[in-house]
Amino acid sequence: MVTIFVILLAVVVGLFANRYLRPRVFPDDTDGPDDTDGPSIRDMVVPVETLAVLVLAFVFVSASTSFDAAADAADAEADVVDHMFEVAEYLPEPERQELLGGLACYSRAVHNVEWAGLAEGARSPVPSVWSGRFRGTFAKLVDDGHPVFELLVSADRERSVARGQRISESVPAIPELLYGLMVVALAVSIAGLGFSIPRARNRLHIVALAIIAGFFAASLLLIRDIDQPYGGMLRIDPTAIADTEQDLTEDFGERYGANAPLPCNELGEPL
Repeated sequence: MVTIFVILLAVVVGLFANRYLRPRVFPDDTDGPDDTDGPSIRDMVVPVETLAVLVLAFVFVSASTSFDAAADAADAEADVVDHMFEVAEYLPEPERQELLGGLACYSRAVHNVEWAGLAEGARSPVPSVWSGRFRGTFAKLVDDGHPVFELLVSADRERSVARGQRISESVPAIPELLYGLMVVALAVSIAGLGFSIPRARNRLHIVALAIIAGFFAASLLLIRDIDQPYGGMLRIDPTAIADTEQDLTEDFGERYGANAPLPCNELGEPL
């Protein structure tokens, strides 16, 4: 509210000064400007153009940062799950089979169930079922004082953090109000440029205006796309977790064979 009040006050003060103070500062018998003097429309549009470029740069950096964070979180989660699988190899039975199977099913659930909902920022409950079972397995290791217990708990914490960040980054980082402000500022800039070009012999000016408008439009579409890291044309695919799922499933099959199938279906849902 304070910001809006200050801006409105500035407009009122400026118009008041134009109406009542300017004739006193520049009386008609001086060399100052008369009542028709003032900045052109082009001059008044320049600040808007500057604002538009600054907002465009800020929004692009914010969207790119969010996109990179989402990709890093997805890769980190897959790496941690693979690391947990390797550490779990040192557990005694039956905890080893429980955790190995759960990790394979977790990666399968993230790949086949949760990833599809990330475009809407949705969190699937299926991977959470497996993370809950991880903690159940860890509880059995507390009393035994197994040496890899702390490693597994620490890695599981990293997995949870990476998953949380992956999901949080699926929500657009650019507020709709800020995006709308950027669109309006760029539209005003383009309209001001169109107003300012010569009326005759303006073919090159029109071509240049079309190129600038196309550049701004492409920039807006690119920002909107990368601000949806799991749903745009440049979306992040589940390559890392899919590779982890395949490796863990194969390793589990090699260890336990067909007599001990994974405790989940092809989607990673518990049987």
